[in-house]
Amino acid sequence: MPYPFTISLGGIPIALVPEQISGEYESVNRAVEFQTLENPEISLQVHCGGFPDLTNLPVAYETIQGWQLLHRNGRSLIKVRSAALDPYILGDYAPDYRSGDLYLAAPPETPGLYRFPFSYPMGELFMMNLLGTGVGMLFHACGVIEGGKAYLFSGNSRAGKTTTARMWQGRTGVRVVNDDKVIVRKQDGKFMLYGTPWHGEGGMALPDSAPLARVFLLKHGQQNILNPLTPVQAASGLFGRSFIPLWDSAKIDFTLQFLDELCQAVPCQEYSFLPDSSAVEFVSNLND
Repeated sequence: MPYPFTISLGGIPIALVPEQISGEYESVNRAVEFQTLENPEISLQVHCGGFPDLTNLPVAYETIQGWQLLHRNGRSLIKVRSAALDPYILGDYAPDYRSGDLYLAAPPETPGLYRFPFSYPMGELFMMNLLGTGVGMLFHACGVIEGGKAYLFSGNSRAGKTTTARMWQGRTGVRVVNDDKVIVRKQDGKFMLYGTPWHGEGGMALPDSAPLARVFLLKHGQQNILNPLTPVQAASGLFGRSFIPLWDSAKIDFTLQFLDELCQAVPCQEYSFLPDSSAVEFVSNLND
């Protein structure tokens, strides 16, 4: 059945509460590892098999990845579509993203089987918007925890995130919390890194977290070397390697402030690296 599912993302318990008890979810994937028994801070109602009328709603933002942002009565609607179903998931959210409704299509070829509400891309889109309300940021990065400290290796596609994750994977005392997307929040004066379910080619996703000790902007190189970055340079580089609601000026303002504070507080450097174990030893031997 579409059972109640509370997922912890960035340390925030989010309840997905179905309106019915018949049927079941598909494509839960790694999200199951992020389930929690904590009391939810956010509750989203899940509706199976029907959608509200979207006629004549203006499109505020649209992507080639198959989703649209609409607005109605101050609320944000995210519509995800496919070649077969338009939409197949719809999110209708309050302005602060602390409550909302998720509508799921019922594919005719698989009656009673519903797409998991936070499957790609809806979960990422919801979290990106929630974080932008003053909570944190979602980075295009590999996240590694070693000895209670977190390292963020940031990069766009083909920059070496999954390569880096695979080099660290399996080392004693190391947890690779994701090879593609991580959350960073400022809590009690410290920046914390969290794993997410939305992994890259390496398939690495863990619900672990740790204080962020260093930020690296990845670059393939002929040797392992760190190049210094000013806070402004680091913030600029991270802005282009993050998932940001570019259609929302208030969220952009928060993002810029967050990056400024992050890059002032945490060492940020460009890391040119070799794709072998020496790159891991190089970072592991750094003195914080």
